[in-house]
Parts: sequence; C-alpha cells; structure tokens
Amino acid sequence: MSFQYFHLSMMIPVYPIILATTATPFCSAFHPSQTIFRHNYYPSKPTSSSEHSIFCAQSSAVSFDFAATEIDGRSLLVDTRQGDLMQKVDIFIDKLEGLSTFCNSYNAKAREILNKVDRDHKNDVNWADETSLPFEWDDGSSSDGKTSGRDTYPIEHDEILSYNDVALDQLVTKGDEKHRVAIRTKQSTPLLQHHEILCLKEAVELYWEGLSSYKIEESPQSNRNSTGSNHSSAKSRFTYQRRGNSEAHLSDVVKFSHSQEKTQVTSLVNDLLLNRVYPWIRDAYLSKETTIRPKDWELYVYDSLFIRYNATEANIDAVIGERVGAGQPLHRDLGYVSVNIMLNSQREFEGGGTFFENQLRSLISEDGVPELFDEAAVDVLPLKPLGVGHALVHYSSDRHAGAATFGGVRDILVIFVAAAARNENEKDGSQSTVTTGRAPTWERAARLKSTSRGNCSKCSSIVDHLACRMLHHRLAIGHVPNDGEAWHYLGMAMLEFYEVLQYPDIGNSNPDSIEGEDVLELSIECFNKATRHTPCDGRLYNNLGIALERLSECRRESDERIKRAYKTSFVIHSVCEKIGCDVGADFERTILNYGLHLSKQDDFEGAIRILSQIESRAASSNKNSELTSGSMHANDSRQKIIQDAKGLLSFCASQIAK
Repeated sequence: MSFQYFHLSMMIPVYPIILATTATPFCSAFHPSQTIFRHNYYPSKPTSSSEHSIFCAQSSAVSFDFAATEIDGRSLLVDTRQGDLMQKVDIFIDKLEGLSTFCNSYNAKAREILNKVDRDHKNDVNWADETSLPFEWDDGSSSDGKTSGRDTYPIEHDEILSYNDVALDQLVTKGDEKHRVAIRTKQSTPLLQHHEILCLKEAVELYWEGLSSYKIEESPQSNRNSTGSNHSSAKSRFTYQRRGNSEAHLSDVVKFSHSQEKTQVTSLVNDLLLNRVYPWIRDAYLSKETTIRPKDWELYVYDSLFIRYNATEANIDAVIGERVGAGQPLHRDLGYVSVNIMLNSQREFEGGGTFFENQLRSLISEDGVPELFDEAAVDVLPLKPLGVGHALVHYSSDRHAGAATFGGVRDILVIFVAAAARNENEKDGSQSTVTTGRAPTWERAARLKSTSRGNCSKCSSIVDHLACRMLHHRLAIGHVPNDGEAWHYLGMAMLEFYEVLQYPDIGNSNPDSIEGEDVLELSIECFNKATRHTPCDGRLYNNLGIALERLSECRRESDERIKRAYKTSFVIHSVCEKIGCDVGADFERTILNYGLHLSKQDDFEGAIRILSQIESRAASSNKNSELTSGSMHANDSRQKIIQDAKGLLSFCASQIAK
C-alpha cells in the first residue's frame, strides 16, 4: 500500500496508484504552476549499475556552454561561479541530448527564453506607462533621485529583523550579505495622513459602487499579456480570490475619479508616488544595489491594489467551531519591492499582518528542525505597520503571506514597485521615455521561475518539457545564484526526470550514460543547496524527503534523513498555520507523505499521530474549495489527498488492532 505526493516546482503532487499493476503517466492541463503525474510505486525495484556516472570528471567540455552564451552582447548568466554542483548540472543537461530534441539547441533556446522574458518586461513597462500612475522621473525628477521644483517628504524608517527583535546576525543572511526581513516607517513619518486616507477610501468605495452597478467599463489596460498579467478591474494575479477578499486597482480608481471630476485623487496619488514612495525606495533599496548602476534604472508602479479583507464575509457558512480568515497564502510578488500601507485601525480587525517565511530562520537550520523541536512553543507574529497611514516594505521576492484576518475588516493599499532601464538622450544627456526592454536581474530570475511551466507546456515530449524547465531554472540561478527556490525547482525537475526514467518507453531509450541513482543524487544536492538559501520552505523538505526515499529504495538501505526532512516540513507548515497562513494543500501533502513513511517503518502509532490531523481538515477543505478561485482540478486533487490520508489512517489503525 503506497501513495505519495510532492511539489514539482510549485506545489505539484505526484500520486502513485494503490494496488495498480501498470504505470500510466499523464500530464494534465495545469493551473499556473500545477501538473500531476501518476505512477506506480516500486518498493523493490532493483538498482541499476552506475558504472557510467553522469558526473565524470573528464566530461568538462559540454555543448551547453552557459559561460559563453550571450544575448545582445551580454552574458546570459550574471554569475556562473557555482562550483562543482553547477558543473554537474550542466554536464547532466548535456547528457540529456540522447533523449531530448530540446537539448540539441540549448544555446538558441536560452537566447529565446531570455528574449521572451525581456519582451514581457517591456510589455509590462509599456502597460504601466499607459496607466494613470506616474513613473519616478515624470515631472522634473532626475536619474540621481533629485527633483526639480518638487517638495519631497523624507521618510524615516526602522529595519525589522524579527517580531521579537532577534539580532540581525542571528536571524537571516542572503548569500554572504546580511538581509533584512522588512522596513517600516517611523512614527513621525507616515506615508499618508488621515484626511488623505479618507479621500482615497471614498474614491475606492465610489469605484466599487460603479462596478456593482455596471457604470464602469473594464479598462483596456486591465487586460495584459500572458506574462502572469491578464488581470481585470475586479481580479488580480496578486490576491487569493476567496470569499472575504475584495480589491481595486489604484490606476482604475484614479482614472474613474478623474472621470467624475474628482481631480484631488489624481493629485494625491501623484504626490504620494513622486514625493514620498519613489524617493524613499530609491534611498532605502535601489541605491544600495551592487549588480546594477542605480542611476540607470527608473522606478515605476508595476501594479497597485486596494485590498479589503472582510473576516465577517469569509466566515459565512464556515464549519461550526472553525475560524475562516480572509488572507493570502505564502507567495512571492513579481516586482522589486512591495509597499503595504495600513488604511484602518488595528482596533477594527483581529489578526492580519504580513508573515515572512524568513521570520523562522532563527528557529530552523539548513539541517532542519532540532530533534526535540516543539512548534507549540514558537512565538512568532506577523509584522504590521505602526499604525494607520504607516507602511511596511519588503523585497517582492521574499516569500510571504497575508496572515488571516479573523475578525472585522482590514483595509490596505499595496504598491508593487518595479524598475525599468532607460536610454539616455545622446544630445543633451537627459533621460528618454523609451525603456531599453532589459529586465533587471532579480526580475529575470522571478519571471524565469514563474513562466517555466507555461513556456514549456507545448514541448513535444515529457523529456523535452523537463529539459525546458531545467533550463529556465538554470538561467534563473545564473542571474540570482542564491535563489533557493530556483535550486528547489531545478531539483524537482530532476526528480521528475528520475520518475520518467521508470517508464518502459522512456527507460528503454535512455542512453547508458544516465543512471537513475545519479539523477536522484543530483536532485538531492540541488535540494540541499536550496535549504541553505531558503531553509524555511516547508514544500522543499517534503520534496527532499521523497527524493531521499527514492534513493533509499534504490540502495535498499534506510536513511534517517528521510524522517528528519518530513518532520521539518510538518513543523514548518504547522507553525505557519498557527500564525494564520493558509498552507492547506501543502500541509496535507506533507501529512500524507510523513504518515506513509512512518507506516512503512511499521511505526503505526506515530503515523496515526500525524495522519489524525487530516480528519479535522476534511470539512474545511470542502468548504474552502468552494470559496477559492483555484482550478477545479487543484481542488479535486486536494480532496484526493485527504481521502488517501484517511484511508491510510484506517489502515494504520487496523494494524494496531491486530
């Protein structure tokens, strides 16, 4: 009896059929980042010989020469100094040539992928330029952040290291550099005054009223290209569309207000961005960048949203005894930095705030949680601005969640600030309004990760699909070497490739130079690399546990690291849920896999302790699936996980009863 789920790049379950006799893989249409593979579980599959290792030291010359590949005179990869592991990855990708037609033109594919990333970036910059929101250098500003005839408002801020003020050197590092979790405005310098908030909230209410009465036609700019854009005035790719969440795009609100001759809204927003937000972000963030010349980049609003979390509405039809909060799951934004402004008093709602995965870094090492770790003793709270009109700011790429608002109504204004490169006018040295189209390194990495599945969905074979995804994540790592998520996703693509090698039609055509055990080892190395950069991602440890189990099966030997990986994933998800983050399906996959592993060790009592948590989640999962705008396929998959966990729970109970 066996069934297992894991995340492929972003929360992708793999489900082996119980008592099945054939291995029939299939690939479904996927929700932005989801696909499912079904396969048998082979507990006694013999290990093939490994005399042809893919890690041969003499194989230093490979056809996929990342370091030499350039586009428009620029290197495809900003940093190729990843040592032996990156060399192993490149050699492995080169070895795929015998199985994948995609691999025959990797350099050309890399150029094509990066060209598309830059085109998508330029399209989004052009879209932003057509909205009602100003760019940083509009109306007299210069590339050094100085203004001409404008009254700027210096914003003072404090660095937020953790809610309990853990010392910076004990909390988090990014590569070899210290990395703050967030910053927030000091009490003396809010971003918005009380009367300004009233003005904006009135404008939003009028806009929502216009939407509900069909007085407003959808703005043409609300339909963007396929770069993860395509959002409307009513919905956004940024928010988790479930009961209790409402939103409005700032650009649409400004445009509507202007049409109603309420020009004070336009003036207020321009002042907010040009004289407060942009100067602050340039000083606190952009001026400190070392991989670019800050003066060559102009800040702009990639998108901005008014978001209302209504806990009263979210709790309608809630299961008795359950608190259904209105919030956001753990995610990353696509911009450069995200500015979160509080619009109403903490006295008007319960819960809420922004939880950062990195807040747990003082508790969890790259080796996982301590043996006697007690998640019930963890005292970590989401971060919030100091008060109404104040702001919390963080790198958009840092994984975070909108912690659930359990009571009342919470209103925020979120501004996603991005950066665009500008050409200089050769005659007078002034900045032109035409972007070069080159995305900054951090945005390239983010787009490579987020678009990999969509870009690779039309590949002619599953091997080409996996090779395509590997290339996306390899390129992302080249741009941001310490991107743990990219290492995680690269490892997942390799783990999937191992699974694919088990299919007779693929395995029989496999060149002798690729051994399944070697693929697993490389996948695990990528996961371990990821744990050094993102040690608090519960999905990562779940997937590491599965890879270690596969390797243990190949070698027919036990591995204590498997249990530690699953336990770490379990603890992280448990803590996140306690804090108020929606980790639903991710947690349920871990519960199932952890329980399955313990049951295979004949630890049925331990398995029951883990699996028993699934029963309390079943009813709420049914209700939440009705309220969430995820794909029906994803909701069905989640229900299947819960049913399988309940089945395993019954099996374990029956074994104890014997």
